[in-house]
Amino acid sequence: MRFKYNLQRDWNLTIERGRKDLSAYEINKLFHAISVNEEVKQRYIENRETVMNEYHLNKQEQRMVVENDFAALTEYGVNGLILMRIKDVHQVPVPDMLKSLKSREL
Repeated sequence: MRFKYNLQRDWNLTIERGRKDLSAYEINKLFHAISVNEEVKQRYIENRETVMNEYHLNKQEQRMVVENDFAALTEYGVNGLILMRIKDVHQVPVPDMLKSLKSREL
């Protein structure tokens, strides 16, 4: 049996997946830091954009965070348990978070 590979297509998919995985890692890293480090949490509350830039979040990722788009964040690969902590930092009630999650088929 012979397998046919399209190296250019497969390479591009790998690169795109790698970028997304890396970005999800950075968001998870940021959210974890906020949840365990009071200094990072306070700086994030005072100036979200600066802290998100320190963690190399791009504009799309920053939009998902700022708009509390929990469905998009989950789809993107952000850890659901960390999102539960962040909803408190963002002062989002549980029903609103659930509504956001249900707004998109996961």
